[in-house]
Amino acid sequence: AKAKTAWRLNKGKGSHLQLDSMVFFLKHFNKHKENFKYSEYIKATRSRNITMVKRVDHKALREYLTGVVDTDDCQNVDEMKLGQTALVQPLRPSDVGRDSKESKDLPQKPESLGQRIMLMERKLTDRNTMLSHPNISFSNVGALFKKIQKEVNKESDRALKRKQHEAKDRRKSHQSSSSKRSKHEHHHRKGSRDAYDTTSKDWRTLKIRYDKTKKRHVISDHDGKKQYLPQRNYAPNKFTPIIIVPTGHTALITKWNAKKFLQGKKYVNSTDAKRSYKQKEKEGSKMELTIVSRDSVLNANKKAKYLIVDEPKKLSYQDWHQVVAVFATGAKWQFGDFPFESPAEVFARARGFHVTKKGQPLKDTIKVWNVYKLYVGTQRHEDNATVYAFWEELVRWMQAKFNYLFF
Repeated sequence: AKAKTAWRLNKGKGSHLQLDSMVFFLKHFNKHKENFKYSEYIKATRSRNITMVKRVDHKALREYLTGVVDTDDCQNVDEMKLGQTALVQPLRPSDVGRDSKESKDLPQKPESLGQRIMLMERKLTDRNTMLSHPNISFSNVGALFKKIQKEVNKESDRALKRKQHEAKDRRKSHQSSSSKRSKHEHHHRKGSRDAYDTTSKDWRTLKIRYDKTKKRHVISDHDGKKQYLPQRNYAPNKFTPIIIVPTGHTALITKWNAKKFLQGKKYVNSTDAKRSYKQKEKEGSKMELTIVSRDSVLNANKKAKYLIVDEPKKLSYQDWHQVVAVFATGAKWQFGDFPFESPAEVFARARGFHVTKKGQPLKDTIKVWNVYKLYVGTQRHEDNATVYAFWEELVRWMQAKFNYLFF
């Protein structure tokens, strides 16, 4: 059935037509003579996996097989005589009617829907022919891919080296910070006041002076009034950072809700927090409001403690050297008990923060002062990100200015 005939396709210029393809063509034509459709013929040849006779050869092959003509230019009889190929003479009309064993074994029409759909599709190209183009060569695709892959690998290596250098620099910075802190600890144990010298660059703006008569530190204002600082330190030790919060009832952050916000990562209204504290105090249970604990940056195995203060008058001379953060409301009277000439000097030494509600306009003073804005909304799950931003900014500030404290 697969034997080649002397008939060449494409008007005698193509390949030899196989015997089974020729038989099927004639049988299909005789069956659908009055209503022959080329599309149906194509589907039928695909379902039987036989060679299709193209439209340009239909007329010539049909006339030869039906006896209208005896010879045709597409029939190369000389090749048969010379024995160049194993060719057979095309069947005559009298031989077409007989059913051969091969014709009975031909595949039947597809029955499934998927097979029928696939027969309607025409394969235009495959992964080999798609790279064939008369004007474009794809021979350099492999080399181009290797070049791009090499550049990607180089960029990955550079990124890895950058990360390694950054990690190395962080370790060096941490070791340097620990070394400086150890030196300050040594001064504190010896009772030295060198770390708190008022003539130092960081403290030259202080209004504090030492009264030799009463042997106490005093704050002098422009009106000549004096305010003596407490002799006893308010902080539990010389390495505890101090955070000052407002005392006003309208402030969003006070001593009543500071711990729940900074440590518990949840904002609660100051009035509600105070009412809850008073209620628990009546019931006999007391909460610690002034100490905020978190994991230490300098020592991962320890907890760093921060002291919350809302009355600056309680701070001694040494305590003021441990003030690392100040929450500002925007009112200038808040800094009346501070040993600085102006709020700008306060925020030059301690990191300023301002808590406000989302969508609420900022005060003119807050726009001018060097304070970090923290926004709280109505959704409590957003408080975690706000608290994280606070600690990240405070730690950055302390690493630069307060490396003698434990944080």
